[in-house]
Amino acid sequence: MPIDLSLHLPRNAFNPRDSARAGDIWRCCQDVAVRGASALGWDPTRFRAVESAFVVREMTTVHHSEATYGDEVIGRTWINSFRRGLLCTRQIRLTVGERPLASSTQEWAHVSTKGGVMRAARANAELVAAFPIEGPDENVRLPDYTEDIGSEHVFVFQVWHTWMDPLAHANHPVYVDWAEEALARLLHADGTNPALVQPVAEYAKWRVGAMAPDTVTVTTQRLGRTEDGAVVCRHTIHAEQSGPAATVTTVRRLVDGDSDRLARAVQ
Repeated sequence: MPIDLSLHLPRNAFNPRDSARAGDIWRCCQDVAVRGASALGWDPTRFRAVESAFVVREMTTVHHSEATYGDEVIGRTWINSFRRGLLCTRQIRLTVGERPLASSTQEWAHVSTKGGVMRAARANAELVAAFPIEGPDENVRLPDYTEDIGSEHVFVFQVWHTWMDPLAHANHPVYVDWAEEALARLLHADGTNPALVQPVAEYAKWRVGAMAPDTVTVTTQRLGRTEDGAVVCRHTIHAEQSGPAATVTTVRRLVDGDSDRLARAVQ
């Protein structure tokens, strides 16, 4: 059966509108995934002891509503695919009371960390046996959109050492933060308060992890608009030392309903 977990988002997860940032909803999903694995006997300490881990390859999240501080978030999680002991598909659904908050599909890759080197490797039989395959098989997808290509906008920064996670690279939700910051800077330059942005959905795919103190370039380009006017952007993330790191697609609208201003900012 799927595992249900209770969580509360920390105070620093909330923006000036007092609604949870998209990246922090991703962190909530990560907590659900880690606690779900722990409930099956595989907590971070055990993974470290056998020198193995899971890293995210792809993740899609759709936001149904927004969380405010103090909400009890219920995370439901299950695994609906574990292929060759290498690739694992985890489903996560977040709710607040009876209200859907977010839905997410995560594609994880199992890696060995022996010798301090991270490389793809099959999980041991004990780990595979502990992760039962369950339903329903309902993968999350981005909404459809009509193509409307805009110009490229570039945002460059240096990765901080204090951003490094237990695997010594930038943790996957921070890539959403970087995409959000790229949009926020464009909106601010256009005279719109970035706090008005409301997340609709995201999709991210990784090739390599960014590590400190590398220099990262985020190239943002509008891809189009959804049927209800939300703006779809692609953010290509390139690390100077390791090369192409990830691509993040964001779907965003403004809470005041005037998403044309967002489209104009990334024209």
